[in-house]
Amino acid sequence: MNDTKYQEAVDTMGQHLYERLAVLVDENRIQDSDAVYSEWIVCDDDGQPIDPENGEYEFTFIPCLID
Repeated sequence: MNDTKYQEAVDTMGQHLYERLAVLVDENRIQDSDAVYSEWIVCDDDGQPIDPENGEYEFTFIPCLID
């Protein structure tokens, strides 16, 4: 995957999770919103939250196995 496609995929994933999180918070679905938040925010070795878009985190994409 080239750098452009990689960044597009990360941006799309982040935007989707953000939009879903906003809906869940508006609906006061706190446990569900926490689950979505946990899908995006990762923790460092000390348990501190890290936003994966800050450049210190790398997503791994597996190749399509359907072909």
